Formats: sequence, structure tokens, C-alpha cells
Amino acid sequence: MSINDLIVNGGFETGSLTSWGSSNVTVTGVFCHTGVYCANMGSGLTSSYLYQLVPADELQSYQLLISVSKSSGTVGPAMVGTVNFYDAQMNLLGVGLSLGISTRIPLVTNNEWIEAYDTTTPAPAGTTQALIIIQKIALANSSTLYVDDISFLASSGGGGIGPTGPTGPTGPTGTGATGATGPTGPTGAGGATGATGPTGPTGAGGATGATGPTGPTGADGAIGATGPTGPTGADGATGATGPTGPTGADGAIGATGPTGPTGADGAIGATGPTGPTGTDGATGATGPTGPTGADGVTGATGPTGPTGADGATGATGPTGPTGADGAIGATGPTGPTGTDGATGATGPTGPTGADGATGATGPTGPTGADGATGATGPTGPTGADGAIGATGPTGLTGADGATGPTGPTGADGAIGATGPTGPTGADGATGATGPTGPTGADGAIGATGPTGPTGADGAIGATGPTGPTGTSVTATYSYAENTSGVIAVVVGGTDIPLPNNQNIGSGITVDGTNTVFTVGATGNYYVAYSINTTTALLVSAQVLRNGSPVPSTVFTSTLSLSSFNAETILSLTAGDQLQLQLFGLLGTATLSSPGASLIIIRLS
Repeated sequence: MSINDLIVNGGFETGSLTSWGSSNVTVTGVFCHTGVYCANMGSGLTSSYLYQLVPADELQSYQLLISVSKSSGTVGPAMVGTVNFYDAQMNLLGVGLSLGISTRIPLVTNNEWIEAYDTTTPAPAGTTQALIIIQKIALANSSTLYVDDISFLASSGGGGIGPTGPTGPTGPTGTGATGATGPTGPTGAGGATGATGPTGPTGAGGATGATGPTGPTGADGAIGATGPTGPTGADGATGATGPTGPTGADGAIGATGPTGPTGADGAIGATGPTGPTGTDGATGATGPTGPTGADGVTGATGPTGPTGADGATGATGPTGPTGADGAIGATGPTGPTGTDGATGATGPTGPTGADGATGATGPTGPTGADGATGATGPTGPTGADGAIGATGPTGLTGADGATGPTGPTGADGAIGATGPTGPTGADGATGATGPTGPTGADGAIGATGPTGPTGADGAIGATGPTGPTGTSVTATYSYAENTSGVIAVVVGGTDIPLPNNQNIGSGITVDGTNTVFTVGATGNYYVAYSINTTTALLVSAQVLRNGSPVPSTVFTSTLSLSSFNAETILSLTAGDQLQLQLFGLLGTATLSSPGASLIIIRLS
């Protein structure tokens, strides 16, 4: 027995979509399962599909294989692989397989693929061909879907297919390890914050509560570095001098410091006028005469030379000792007085005689002008402090001087430990409430909270009088079914014919295809439908009004389902037409009991 792959170009290695029909599909050379190429079926709200018609034999079973991966860890795409069997005239004979994949699709960036496969039911009698359809379902924010290595396998040779054996007992259900939780989807954008209303005026402060006792002082922090001294402020006004305190006892006289060197003489002041001569003091006693020296040898007398011009008077020599007195000669006549010679230089002062008795002090002459102050000599060492005299009374405090500018703040000392908190003071009286500010703009409406429990039923009121019998509008109604049909669904939508069990009252008509229902009167109508299929499908359902979808009837899902239903109340106008549809799938849907049904009832 041999295995034949009926798909042509299933690995897309032609680099194109040769042999395939498609919509919104491209061939790529990035992230492929095997070989060089694979198919990119797009992402998000893009719906795409591939299909290929291949020969098939009646009563033969086939196996469909598809390798699948996705581009990122966001919402996974959903994919359906369908096999439909047809006769030579392209009449649909049956659906052989509907293979859905919507979870556990791995990441292509990790070079991981899932190989999905399943076996068809045997092809019905009269089958000559099979249509293989690979469809990606549109889903908001879903990642890109990649497919590769699509195969449709048939076995040939050997005996025919035998009858199906009895179903074996069901094996125990295996519990697989729970898969790792997928990453949390991104948080949706927050709603816009409503504008803040203006703040109302502050209410009057409450009375200050009594101060609690001060906690113990924390340890002093380390002293911060001293900031530079600010400039000295201007001297304050001198305060009035306080009364002089009693003179303290003289301190002990300190030892006399060494005399400093005599300062240079100040300039001599101008001589003051001579004061009147005082009276002579008493003449002191004459001191004793010193001894007379011996006479020197007398030199020979030289001839007298002519008298030269008077020379400058020489310096007076020291006075020799006085010779002994000669005999007194006779007094000669007095000669004429000679011209005064030049005054000789003053000889050195003889030793000072003993002081005579001090004469009476003459009157003080007027004070001469002060001479220039001589340079101050070096200060002698400070004498020992005298005993401190008693403190005199404190003088009046002088007016504060102007505050000097503050120096820069020193670095903060280390913070001392926090003392225990004192007891809380009593609350102050509440201030008057300020006027309410204007209401701010409404914020975004929050999510609706869960519905509260239903309250108990109220007492039933008394029955009112029976009103007059009105006209029954519910006599306008329609009910119709399709109990077991096969619907060939196209992506854009396929009407479901409803030919079975029709119960249609007056005021509603149905066309010859049993798909279009027309209302004859304007009013409010209850419309409901139900659709059941033999296999779970990624398909959607809806009701059309005059060719357009009625939003309240659109039923969509990201999961494969086999039951679809919806109900609504519509305001219809006479002549409006309603149709029931399946859409969003390129494939077939086989109805199972109770099939598909549509109910239309006029309410008012």
C-alpha cells in the first residue's frame, strides 16, 4: 500500500501561490517550517483563506495535515481547515472534516510549529473531487498566522475499506500538566480624567487646641560648621551712663615690668614766654677747693713775631688747676678796653654741685603748646590682675543696634532622636463650611456594578375591570424551519432556506426560495432565531433587514461552536424583508435537529 499526497505546492516551494486560490495571503521566505517558503495569512481583523480542488474517490478516507505557527505572544489567531466532497457536477455531497485550531499555537520566533491533522469521514458515493479550505478568522489584535507543509493524503492499493468496527471502550482521561499562564495582555488606556472643579474658599480655622506637654529634648545633634560671620551691624545708640559704683579696693600692685626703651624725643615745642624771675634762693655752701697742681717748667720766651691777624679762637682747653696766688702787685693804670674777642666755645660742664635749698616755687608760666607725641614704646608685660572690685549697678540697656545681615546657614547637625509624641490636644471647634465650589465636569462613567438581588414581590393589586376586547396583533406571525439541510457558507454570507414546518399567519409572506420573509404592516415585531450544526464551526450568524445586518442579531465567537441563537424586538415598516444568514466561513455547515428556525411575531 502506498501513500499519495493530492495537494499540489503544499509547501509553497514554487515561491508563489501556484495551484491555490486565495484571499489576503502572501508567500514569504521568513520563519518557515521546512524548505525556503511558507504562507503568511495576515493578522488582526484581516480575514484570509486558501483553497484547492483535488480529485477524490468515493468511500475513501483522507488525512489533512497543516503545520501552523504565529508571530508573537499577543492574542492567538483562529484557523479552520475544512474538507467538502463534491460530484462531477460540483454538487455538494457532504462535509468530510472541519478541523479548528484556536489555542496552543506556538511562536514562530522560537522556531516552534504545531502539526495539526485529522482524518475525514469516508467520501460519499458519487464523490469525484474534494475542496480543501484553510481559513484564518478575523480577530482584533490577533498576531500573524503562518502555515506550511499542507498535505491531503490518500492510501492506494490493498483491499477496500471494511465496515466500521464497534467503538472500543473509552480510555481513562489523561490529565496533562497545566500549561504556563500566558502573559497578561496590555492594560487598556485609562479613561480621561474629568476636569477638577475650582476649590471652594477655605473655611475659618478652628480654635487652636491646647498645646500638649513638650516631649523630652532629643540629644543634641552634631554642631554644624560655623558659617562665616556676617558684617558687624551699626553701633546702637549709647545708653545713658549708669551711676558710678563704689570704688573697689585697690588690687595688689603688680611687679613693675621692665622699662621700655625711651621713645625718640618729640619735636621741641616753641619756647614759651619767660616767666617772671623767681626770688633767689639761698646761696648754697661753697664746696671744698680741690688740691693745687705743681707748677710746670717755664719755656724760654721766643722773640715776638709780628702780630698776625687774629686767628679763629681755638677751643678753650680745660682749665688747669689754679696756681698759688702770687703777691699782689701795684695796680697799674687802667688801659683802654680792647675789642671783644670772639667768644670761645663753651667748655665742658663741670660736675654739678650739690643742690641748694629749693627756692620757693614761682608761679606757673603758661602751658606751652604740646610737643608732637613720641612713638609709643613696646608694651611691658601685663601685671597680675588686681582683685575684682564689686560690681556696680547695671546701667540702663541701650537701644538695640540694627540687626546685621544673617550669615549663611551652617550645615544641618545630625537629627537627634525623636522624643515621644505628646498627647493629642483636644480638637478645635469646626470652622464654618465654606461655600460649595462649582461642580466639576462629570468623570468617565465607571463600569456597571453587579445587579443587586431582586426585591421581594409587592402585594398584588386588585384586579381592574376588564377592558374592551382589542384587535389581536399577534395574529400576524411566522414560524419556519430547516431541519437537516447542508449550507455552503461563503465569507460574505449565505441565506438559510427555511422550507420545513412553516406556520405563517396573515400579514407575513415568504418568497419561493423560502429565504425572504416580508411583513405587511408597520409595527413592533419580536424576531428570534436558532441554528444547530452537526460539528463545531468558527462561523457567525445574523438576521438581515432589507439586505443589511441587524446589529442586535449578529452572533460571533472566537471559538468553534455548534449552536447559535439570538432574539430582539424591531420596529418594522410595511414591506420590510427579513433573511437568516450564516457568514464568516468558506465551507459548509450541516444542520442537525432541530436545525435552523426563524420566528417573527407582531407585538403592536
